[in-house]
Amino acid sequence: MNGKKKDVFGVAADLSDIQGALEQSMEAPELVDEAADGMDEDGTTRKEAAPKAEKKKPVSQKARNKEGINEMLRMQSIMGHKAFKSNPLATIKTHLKNTL
Repeated sequence: MNGKKKDVFGVAADLSDIQGALEQSMEAPELVDEAADGMDEDGTTRKEAAPKAEKKKPVSQKARNKEGINEMLRMQSIMGHKAFKSNPLATIKTHLKNTL
């Protein structure tokens, strides 16, 4: 299998880059934002107002089915795209770079 791992769909999957990034982030805890720990500078806990959840109208079964069909069609078109077929990870990386 050329030393490559293959997932269920037969697409070459090498997650070593992601694993390396995770290991690197675990080694550098000082990079974690100090404000994210819920503590003030004096060491006391900080109370924040919880965001109020907006009440949303329940989604009908028909709307969920329609959205599911649209997502399935979108995924099929992505899987059939020649750029995705040739190099899926690079295509996803390019997409994220262009959208974020």
